[in-house]
Amino acid sequence: MLQIKQHQAEHDPLTGLANRHGFYARLDKLIDRKTPLVCAMLDLNDFKKINDTYGHHIGDALLIATRLSPDAELCARLGGDEFAVVLPHCNLSQAYKIAEQIHAALKNELHIEQHSLTSGCSIGLSQYPQQASERQQLLKAADIAMYQAKRHGTGIGIFGAKEQKIAYQAH
Repeated sequence: MLQIKQHQAEHDPLTGLANRHGFYARLDKLIDRKTPLVCAMLDLNDFKKINDTYGHHIGDALLIATRLSPDAELCARLGGDEFAVVLPHCNLSQAYKIAEQIHAALKNELHIEQHSLTSGCSIGLSQYPQQASERQQLLKAADIAMYQAKRHGTGIGIFGAKEQKIAYQAH
């Protein structure tokens, strides 16, 4: 019974992914161990429009269909249409390739009930320890990169360590 309650406390009931609390606990453990990693923040494009047009049950089905990684312990739904993925022992170049794969997969058309939906996503990347020394800085940097990618339509943004600005990478 205790394991069930702990699982419920750390996982999103809709997607089965870690929730914000569970994600923070796992990320903090990696940072405490000084594990180099890249954090990817991901936001679905036009999610509000999908909910408003087709209803929340279709939006929920889209969230369930969003499969980010086979390792659900390092993926999380932080809330709404915002997800995070931690890539331990990964550099920015490797993480960018993974982000490209996620971006391409989420651009594919999904068939939910009788609707054909294309959402897409924006992804922001930041690196520990090079760009941030603690969790809040890391998440903030990835979030900034994600919103810059969304604003500029590039799909993927990387938080720039030296210049402290976003490096835009369009494909």
